[in-house]
Amino acid sequence: MALIESQMNRYKRLVTTFVVLGSLTYGYCASIVGSAIGQSGWYLCFGLPRQGEPGYDTTTTHAIATANAFFSAGGALGGLLVMWAADAFGRKRSIRCGSLL
Repeated sequence: MALIESQMNRYKRLVTTFVVLGSLTYGYCASIVGSAIGQSGWYLCFGLPRQGEPGYDTTTTHAIATANAFFSAGGALGGLLVMWAADAFGRKRSIRCGSLL
């Protein structure tokens, strides 16, 4: 009986670690998006005026807000979708599918 309990505790720790790593990677992606928006290459790639230039308030701020909104909406939609997928397909299959994506 003690062997089964220790295996279950080990399994729970592994699942918890895996979930924490998922949260960690989302935070890492958020920091990458945040730092990419501040790079000069980002402004050049999209042809956006920099701070202090004409059009910054109307064009660049809207582009930054849109990029952040899409990133946050994607995270929220993914969180809602994974709840449905876990019920419909099971937790293991949902985690595998998310890992592939």
